[in-house]
Amino acid sequence: DAEPGNQMDARGLNTSAAKKDAGSSGAGAGGTVAGGSGQASKGGHEQKKNWADLSDDDLEELGSSAPSGATSSARRAVRIKLLPHLEEKELQDSLLDEFKRLWRTVRDRPAPKVKSIRIEANPISYSERAHEAEATVTFADPEDAAWLVDIRRPTNWTSAETLSLRGRVLQVEWPPLPPAVDYRKLAHKADTDASSQISYETTATKRSFSSLVQDRRSTEAGNGKGGDPVQFNRTVILMGVSPELPVHTVRSEVLSLLRRLWQRDGLKFHAEAQLHRGQEGIIVKGARRPGHENEGQCSVRLRSYADARWLVEQAKGLSIEGRPLRAMWAKPRATGGS
Repeated sequence: DAEPGNQMDARGLNTSAAKKDAGSSGAGAGGTVAGGSGQASKGGHEQKKNWADLSDDDLEELGSSAPSGATSSARRAVRIKLLPHLEEKELQDSLLDEFKRLWRTVRDRPAPKVKSIRIEANPISYSERAHEAEATVTFADPEDAAWLVDIRRPTNWTSAETLSLRGRVLQVEWPPLPPAVDYRKLAHKADTDASSQISYETTATKRSFSSLVQDRRSTEAGNGKGGDPVQFNRTVILMGVSPELPVHTVRSEVLSLLRRLWQRDGLKFHAEAQLHRGQEGIIVKGARRPGHENEGQCSVRLRSYADARWLVEQAKGLSIEGRPLRAMWAKPRATGGS
């Protein structure tokens, strides 16, 4: 059961914690998971919606990459440094005039729309504060911000593309992004049946019995329960495992890796609580090629979507015996259809 005051969404994320972290970092755990459930495959085949309804054979050997975050083209705020020390209103007006010149001369466009200009004195020392300042300029159009920072390339200080005030060449850059929320801190560990509705490892699940899941959805819908909620992907594929390692060694090394990753950030990884069915949640297939012990990858089935998302999108330093690993979302194989 969730603790009082905590709210859990369908993915098992602690939304109360997310709101708290988002206030300081500006980054949440929302978004669509690449390889997630409920999407149609390219060939028009329907994919099974419940990840607990997938056996290991139902998963593609290669998962899709992590969804990319917001690109610089979506950012509207830029930071301008080395500004001359002027009165705030005079400095704002001078910047607007310089933007107008740049856009008309270089881009042959009208002046960009600026939502705000916030002037900040350099806090390093009084002497430096007296001679230069910084400004955060927020444009209405992210394309204007991207052009000023990434596309504009003045060749020298006399170039028409050079941004300057009172003979001083200004420095333009993206402001630093706030640190990302560690998804693991938003994880809610539900019991096996509560987190996946049906166990990954039951005999029926290994036979991939989607008909029973669909029948249950229909029954619940008929009873007014609204059907079974879509389950989010919590299976991660680790690519790059040495095929020469025995299967039991790979399982042991992956478990040790997870523990190190969590410990490095002051957290603890409990296999029995965080892996689906404990250590059985680390699945390594024997090799099909002679001379190899495994297929060079393994599946990690986690109970929490937040833990899985962290492993794919945020984890750094993934390696076993010096070999770098790549974490990818598992995705279901297309079934049925022509």
